[in-house]
Amino acid sequence: MTDCLQGAFSSGGGSGGGGGSVELLSSQELTEAATNITYTPDSALSPDTYAYLIVSGMVEPSDDGVQILLNLNDRETDGYYADGTRTSGDSTQIEDNNDKGWFAIKDETKQDESCGFQVIIFLANDTISEPYPTFYSQAFSYQRGYTAIGGTLRKDEQSIDKVKVSAQAGDLAAGSYMQVYGVKLT
Repeated sequence: MTDCLQGAFSSGGGSGGGGGSVELLSSQELTEAATNITYTPDSALSPDTYAYLIVSGMVEPSDDGVQILLNLNDRETDGYYADGTRTSGDSTQIEDNNDKGWFAIKDETKQDESCGFQVIIFLANDTISEPYPTFYSQAFSYQRGYTAIGGTLRKDEQSIDKVKVSAQAGDLAAGSYMQVYGVKLT
C-alpha cells in the first residue's frame, strides 16, 4: 500500500508553532490480522520539538459496524472528548463521543470495508491555548465520510509515547497500515 501523504508537504522553515520540517516517524503495515497498529517511539514526542503529529492510514475491520479508534499513551480510561459529523449521501448526523477511553476516528465501519483516515494531533505548547493535545480527523469508507474534532482533558499528557489505532471490536485485517509524521516547530 502506498503512503497517502507522500509529497503532500514541503520541507520548509516556519515560525514557532507554524510548523517546520516534516519527518516520517513510523510506517507500519500488518502482515497478518491484529487487534491494533501501534507506534512506540524511542523517546516521547514532545511539544518542545513537534508542533503536531499526523497519523494517517487505511484499515479494514473484521467485525461489522465498528468504530475505528485512536488511543494515546495506552490510557484507556475516560478523558477523551469529541464531536463527530457523519455524512452519507444527503444525510448528516452529529455524534457526541465524550468521556471515552478513546477518540473515534470513524463511526460504523462495515466488515471487510477499507477505512482511510488522517488525524492531526496538535501537541500542547505555548503557541496554543489548550494545555493538552487536541485532535482533528477526517475518515472515509464506501460513500460515507466522518469528521471529528476533540482532544483529551489530561493535562499530564502533553508528550506522546504511544499512538495506537484499533477497531472497537475484532481485528484489523492484514494489509491495514498506519504512518505517523512529526511536524517540527521550526
